[in-house]
Amino acid sequence: MAKEITFEVAQRIAKRTTARYQDLGLHNQADDIAAKAFKELHRAMAKEEILNPEAFMTWKIKNLVLDSLRQYRARDQRLQVWASEIEALKGPRLHDNYDHRAGRIPLHGLSNEFIAQEEQAMVDLIASAMWQIMPELEDQKILRQRFFGQCETITELAKECGKSPTSLANYLKKLLGSDGEPGALSSVSFVLQQVSLRTGSKFVHEIGRIDETSVVSNPVEGAIAYLELVGTSSRAHQQQAAKGLAHLRWIQANKPSNRGLPNKILNRLIHAACLYVMEPNDARHDRWSEVGLLDDLAVVKAVQKAVAKFSK
Repeated sequence: MAKEITFEVAQRIAKRTTARYQDLGLHNQADDIAAKAFKELHRAMAKEEILNPEAFMTWKIKNLVLDSLRQYRARDQRLQVWASEIEALKGPRLHDNYDHRAGRIPLHGLSNEFIAQEEQAMVDLIASAMWQIMPELEDQKILRQRFFGQCETITELAKECGKSPTSLANYLKKLLGSDGEPGALSSVSFVLQQVSLRTGSKFVHEIGRIDETSVVSNPVEGAIAYLELVGTSSRAHQQQAAKGLAHLRWIQANKPSNRGLPNKILNRLIHAACLYVMEPNDARHDRWSEVGLLDDLAVVKAVQKAVAKFSK
């Protein structure tokens, strides 16, 4: 009797069962579900006699569909839990006027898929910057687990971090902010949204070096001295360096105190921006032409705007 049940029968049952969930895309999984059920049928028949193979197949397919639905619900629950945090990572890109000269591929006429990949890369970059810029190692660990770990719900993450779900939710809100209320890390997202991926990647590399270079007593003075030196390379270098010096001297005059986490984050952004300026071979080599200073200008300008906007 089992021989009467073919894979085509399994396909027909699977397509009929998944048809009601077309909006979730389950109908696209019909063949996979049918194959799994067909395999389970023959595995069961090898152990015992199955009096009604078609009923067994129908029962198995329904269970597989229910498993798929549970996975979709878990995914949707996770998206709802993190929705407000996603907004803290994503935002309108404010491309600087020069980054296309760094080999950046223009987006005009490119596919939505390519644009989506770039936007996802920026989200990942911002997330990486956020955990690396935290002053305390324990906070870095929590954010790294939040952004790149395997926990799918805030309850799982709280258990992993040794916190209650409520305290963890409040902690994340304090860092990432909420609708209309910036968090301590909002300045990080603000800065990176104003530069290209290439420049942003190099800047995040410098963020990762902040604690290694903490012996630098006055990074702003160091960056100023470096730009003054590079400005002697040519008349064009001098013109670009003068713009960077204006941004740095404004930051120097308006440097926030180190009271409160938002100000500490701003000061670490300033430190990273100065490291970026003092690195000759960043997104563009500084000395090959004056164009090599344009990415440095984009970074210090973005950080200056962040200090003006978020300093407390």
